[in-house]
Formats: sequence, structure tokens, C-alpha cells
Amino acid sequence: MKINQLYTRVLFFGLILIHMSCGKDLPIITPEPLYSIEKVTVFDKEVHLIQGIINDSLRLSNKNRYLIDGKLVVNNQGILSIEAGTIIYAKPNAMSYLLIDRGGKINAQGTSQAPIIFTSLNDINASATYGDWGGIHINGQAIINERSSSLTLEIGKYGRLESEENEDNSGVLSYARVEYAGEKIGITEGALNLNGLGSKTQIDHIQTYFSNGNGIRIRGGTVNVSHIMSTQTKGIGIRWDNGWNGNGQFIVANFSAPMTDTVTLLVGASSTVGNLPSSSPRLSNISLIGSKNIVSRGLRLGEGTHGMIYNMIIQKSDRAIRADNSFNEIIARKLFVKHSLLFDNLVNYFENVTSVAGILADPEFKNTYVPIPMQGYIGSTTSMAFDPKQIDDMFEPATYIGAVENSQNNWTLNWTKQ
Repeated sequence: MKINQLYTRVLFFGLILIHMSCGKDLPIITPEPLYSIEKVTVFDKEVHLIQGIINDSLRLSNKNRYLIDGKLVVNNQGILSIEAGTIIYAKPNAMSYLLIDRGGKINAQGTSQAPIIFTSLNDINASATYGDWGGIHINGQAIINERSSSLTLEIGKYGRLESEENEDNSGVLSYARVEYAGEKIGITEGALNLNGLGSKTQIDHIQTYFSNGNGIRIRGGTVNVSHIMSTQTKGIGIRWDNGWNGNGQFIVANFSAPMTDTVTLLVGASSTVGNLPSSSPRLSNISLIGSKNIVSRGLRLGEGTHGMIYNMIIQKSDRAIRADNSFNEIIARKLFVKHSLLFDNLVNYFENVTSVAGILADPEFKNTYVPIPMQGYIGSTTSMAFDPKQIDDMFEPATYIGAVENSQNNWTLNWTKQ
């Protein structure tokens, strides 16, 4: 050790002993902010432009409007808190996105009457569209089975390949809308990306609206999600992979307007077959509503994924369920769809060289095909329904098939965009 380094350490510990002997605490050293906030005028509106790396505690007030221009990072020293009712714009035609690093936190707690809104700056003049900005990435420290080296160049490391951090807490995102996102970031595109999040992270009452790529993507981890919704996504509504082992309840993916692209409402995968842990979510109360005006797929299960799926409605889809190279998983009952309703689809169980979805038509799975009245994604049936409390205490009582029981019990009211 060099003399000056030794001197510095002796001096530092000497000061600690002096303070302790005097009964005084050492002063808390606050890091210098690595970000800036300034008022700017855009489209004749005053907004607060935030740029850089948030490395301390920052609270955004609903009395202001904010703008992201470029990559905004919350690092492992940072906590970003956002008040209910706050609107955060993102500049289009640039790599504008919000990244929560591993160890950083977001505390964004909206309400049904005052949701937090992340949207395109073009929404001010009603010209926003798919993929105007990059969306949100939240990186946790729970276990994943694979990590994209190309993606880490853009968003840093996410999850852990060998982990004891499965109860990791990246904060709260609740009653929030993510609109017009999905600009391509490296190799990925999507609105809300939950990357290796732990089970103590709270994700609920989320809507992605007019997203490019994926609406909501869950890359591994153990996070639980509830009351999540992907509307009019250009690509895949909701997707899991990379070894996700969490619970999910009240899930909607819906299309109400014509599109020119083929879309898939819910996709499950596990990444490279054989990598552990395999994806194995437990899901209940799902509504996947396609549109006869577009080529739409309902549920596509990829090779290697496990999963328990109950109380699901699939309607107005060309291919309701596809299960690729999943014979062994279904036969072993590591992957199944039970107590679900499929109707008004061109094909309920898609079969070809790779897809073996027809196995799920076996009466053992108690799936049904009798049409029920639906108002878009609102509607349910108690016939053949399963009590999700039998899966885990995390699940709410909801002994009906579908995500939104009826118009009187509609959890999407007020805070979502139609």
C-alpha cells in the first residue's frame, strides 16, 4: 500500500474514533446530482426537462409536466418517486426512455382517479403514434435463465444468473399508463420491460397503449403482476420469457380497431431450452380479445416454457391457442390451460408440424366453448370456473372465467385509455 493511501485511511478511522468518543454522528455525505432539471417550452407548454443520471432521491410533482429527452437513468443510489396524476412526456424520434438500474428504485403510485401517465410529446398536438419513444425498463436482481449481451449494452445488466435475490424490491409501479412507446432500443422494442424483478416489487394496474413491439414483457425473475392490460399493441400484447416464475391475475390484451399487422395477444417462452429455471408462471383470470379485422393470435406457448393457466377467455382470434414443441411439458402437466372459454375463433387449437395445442382439448382440462355476451373485454362466466385461491394466497377471490367480471365490477374504469 502506498504511503499516502495508508495516511488517508489512518486519518479517516481516526476521525471516526474522535466522533464516536464525542458522542457525535458523522455527517451524511450526499452525492452530487448527476442530472439536471430545467424549464423549457414545447408546443407552447412549459415542461420540466430531466436529463442525466438520478443518483439521489428525486420526487416529481403532479403540479408540473416533465419531459424525457434521451436516456434517463435511475442508478443504484437513486430513488425516483412520482406523485399520482403526474404526466411525463418523452421526446419522439430519439432514443428517449426511462431506465431503472439494478439496485435503483421507482416509487410511482397513482390512483384510479389520478393515474401516472408516461406518453409521447406528440400527444400534446394529437399526433402521437406507435413507437414514438423507447418506453420503460426496470432492472431487478432476481434469477433469470439467460441474458442478452446485446441488450445489456443499452440497459446494463438485469437479473442474476445465479441468485439469492428473488425477494428483491425495485419499488412500485401502480395505476400507470405507458402510451405510444416501443421505439427500438438495440435489439428490443416494447413499452414496459420488467427485467429480472423480485417478488417484493409491486406491479399492478398498468396499461400499455398503442405500443410498438411488446406491450408488457417480463424477462425472468419472480415478480407478481395483477390488473395489467395491453391495448392495441403492434406486435405482442404481453410476453414472458427468460425463466419467469411469478404469479399473474387479471390480465387483458385487447384490440378494438383495425390494424394491418399480425398481432399476438399473449406469448410465453423460456429462452434456450434446458436453461434453468424454466419459465413457469401461474396465471388466472385472463381475457384475450382479438379483432376479426386483423390477423390475430390468442395464446402462443413456446418450446420449453412451463405454466399453469386458469380462467382464460380467448375470443375473435384466428388461432386461439398454439403450443410449439410442448408435447412433453403438456403430457407431464407442467404446462396447461384449464377451466377456460374459447369461442368465436377461427381455430381454437392450432395444430401443425410443431404445434400440439390439440392435447388441451381433452375433457380433463375442463375447457368450454359456449359463447357468452361480451362488451369488448368486459364479460365473464362462472360455468366451469376455477377458484384461484387454490393456487396461492396471492390470488384474489375470483371464481369466474375472464379478467373483468362485468361492468359493475370493472377494474379498468377511469384510469385506462380506450
